[in-house]
Amino acid sequence: MVSKSHLLLQHVILAPAEEWTVPPAPWVVLRLDKGMGYWISPSARLELAQGDMMLISDRAQGILRTSQLGEAALFFYTVNPYFLGGFFTLAERHAMQVAQSRIQGLPLHFPARHSLAVDLGRVCETASEMSPLVQRCRLLYLFAIALQPQLTTSTIPTANGQSEKRFKELMASLSEPELLRFTPLELAGQCGCSPRHFARLFQSHFGCSVREKFTELRLYKARELLLLSESTVAGVAVATGFRDPAKFNNVFKKYFGQTPRRWREQQRKLEGTPHD
Repeated sequence: MVSKSHLLLQHVILAPAEEWTVPPAPWVVLRLDKGMGYWISPSARLELAQGDMMLISDRAQGILRTSQLGEAALFFYTVNPYFLGGFFTLAERHAMQVAQSRIQGLPLHFPARHSLAVDLGRVCETASEMSPLVQRCRLLYLFAIALQPQLTTSTIPTANGQSEKRFKELMASLSEPELLRFTPLELAGQCGCSPRHFARLFQSHFGCSVREKFTELRLYKARELLLLSESTVAGVAVATGFRDPAKFNNVFKKYFGQTPRRWREQQRKLEGTPHD
């Protein structure tokens, strides 16, 4: 279900007083194309008019309920950063995770007259005229612009020393796959500091050790391969840097609560796609 709507614009028609549940994804962007509705959550109630846009984090607990006065229609798409391997730097993903935890309860709301809501409306109106690639790029651009104000305070703190400055530059320039190609010792060398000092810098900013973060990135890459490829579990383990399939199974289960095979079966069942 998640991958079916990832950067894929979808249109839904809702009956009067119907409730719509947000798809399970890290981020959901929606535009009320017709009618009126209400975002209802335990902490807040937000009235939505035609043309309004919302950015919803998976931390927000709520539903969209249409007005009793008539049917409504909406466009929506999801954004899953872990399906965009190689696109984000580690610093950018960390900033998004911080923003995700900050945006709780009430989603970000952009009235119909807001430039972002207007731009999304144009994309919705002309989607059939765009190639899938152009459409995905436009949707990702709108998501990034909507989230940008939330990311400005989530960047690496201002560096005080030369090694801290190099650390900041490195984390902001290397994509995640590029980062995984280096050992902590090599990264410390690029920052001009000792491995111990590099580890302290990393722990201070990301809240975990280098090993823990690298393992997390490899596991999310493994999850992407399990869902989107036909590789065997053993093949996915090797492709993501786990030499021992048994260890891969144990680490994956500890992190996600299921074995890789079971997780793949469950996700593909939700997707309605065949699996081994």
